[in-house]
Formats: sequence, structure tokens, C-alpha cells
Amino acid sequence: MKAFFVSVESEEISRLRQENASIKAQLAAAQQRYDEVCHRIKNELQVFSALFAAQRRQCGHPEHCDVCISRICATAALHSVLDTNEREICRLGSFVRLLADTLHSAFEDRFESIVTVDGDFEIDCARAKCIGLVIVEATINALKYGLPGQGSGRIETRIRRSENGSELAGENDGERFPLSAL
Repeated sequence: MKAFFVSVESEEISRLRQENASIKAQLAAAQQRYDEVCHRIKNELQVFSALFAAQRRQCGHPEHCDVCISRICATAALHSVLDTNEREICRLGSFVRLLADTLHSAFEDRFESIVTVDGDFEIDCARAKCIGLVIVEATINALKYGLPGQGSGRIETRIRRSENGSELAGENDGERFPLSAL
């Protein structure tokens, strides 16, 4: 009976090892596809930028094309900031400041960007990326609803470590968010 039990256990370990190897191979393939998609996005943004640069030479108002080129370049920079290796650790304060600076330049300095970080603590990049996406959405909403049109103002981002993780707060000095937009 003992020999049979050891044999079954050995088969189970072998099966688990094969399953683990298969999962690792699938993960590596998924990472490779993700890397390829990121590379294609960067290439497409470069193509758009080149197309606008070509259009700039032919149009009567090249400054309009310059704005588009600037926004495309800022989008590429934003993509690079958010494209972190999720298995690494990053300093959240540095990440948030870089993200805020990139957003600030993407919108042609339409707003004063103030970033306050209570301690530049470390966090895994997967969580930092989630926080980054929230900051991007909050900034865009602040510009859309708080500073509509070509209005300018201040957008403040505050982040601190809390008992349960990280606490993020955003504020702007523009119009209040209309509850009817919900």
C-alpha cells in the first residue's frame, strides 16, 4: 500500500510540474504579445506624428499641426510612463510626479500642476499603474468639467500612504463637477 501511495503522489507532483511549466509558457507568450502591442502603439504614434509633420508643410496654418504633433508626442510619453513592468517595485512619488508632468505638457500647460506626496514610498508597479490610470482620468475630467474650453487653472494631486495602502486626492480650482453628468 505504501508503494502505491508514493506512486500516486509522485504522479501528482509530475502533473503539477507539467501544469506549472504550461502556465509559465502561457505567461511568457502573453508577455511577448503585450510587448508587441506596446511596440505597435509606439510605432503608430510615430506614424501619426510623421503624417501631421507632412501636413504641416502643406497647410496654411502650421501651428494647428504643431498642436496635434505635440499632443501625439505627449500621448507617446504618457504611454511610456504607464507602461511599467508590473513585477517591479517603483517609488510612487516619483512615478506620480512624472505622470503629472507628462499630463501637464500634453495639455499645453493649460493648468498649473501641483503634486504633493507624503513620503516617496515604494509600491509594486501594477498598483502604481492603477493609481496612474486614476490620475489620468481625474485630470481629464478636471479639464473637461472644471476647466472647460480653453480655460486654465490649478489641478492638485495629493498622495499619501494610509493604513490600508495609498490614498489619492485630486482637486481643481475650476467649476464644480455637475451632478447631472453622472
